[in-house]
Amino acid sequence: MPTDQNTGPNKTSAKIAAVPLQTAQINVGPKDHRVTIQYGSTVFQIANDAYGSRSAIMGMDLIAEFNPSISNLNWISAGEDLLLPALSEETLLRRQPDGSFLLIVASFLSRREAEEFAQQIVRDGLPVIVTAKAVSNNLVLHRLEITGLKNLEQARQTIQLGFKRRWAPFAPEPLIETQADQAVTGY
Repeated sequence: MPTDQNTGPNKTSAKIAAVPLQTAQINVGPKDHRVTIQYGSTVFQIANDAYGSRSAIMGMDLIAEFNPSISNLNWISAGEDLLLPALSEETLLRRQPDGSFLLIVASFLSRREAEEFAQQIVRDGLPVIVTAKAVSNNLVLHRLEITGLKNLEQARQTIQLGFKRRWAPFAPEPLIETQADQAVTGY
């Protein structure tokens, strides 16, 4: 349901987070996999190969999050293993301490790009937050998250809206209800 940006009680805007990203509890799922870094490889190249050019920046963001031992994505060593989390509901939908959910939608190199993309989601009446995280000495990634999803049903409706509007970060896959419920309880 679109909202009017200028009037009405549903006025919504993208917020810039004042707190750093929280690291997810890392649960290796069946769709996640590990790769061994080859000599001359970069995290961007690995993310591009694993997630495709459209999702490479989000892949780098998740690689940084799911590999906390790597504090600088510019300094990786051949022979190290990287966990590459899948772009899936299990990875990107996170249960919050208050029982609500947030959905990671995208990551960008620039804050301006993140805010412009966020406005597309805001027009759908959803609360969006942009968080920034330094992943190397000269690279900050800007993550978009939809927050305040009251329950799993609302979260899944939001994901379906994302598929329809083409801003969802992963391809839809049918999930058995009990498997999906178990997948998000770890977050």
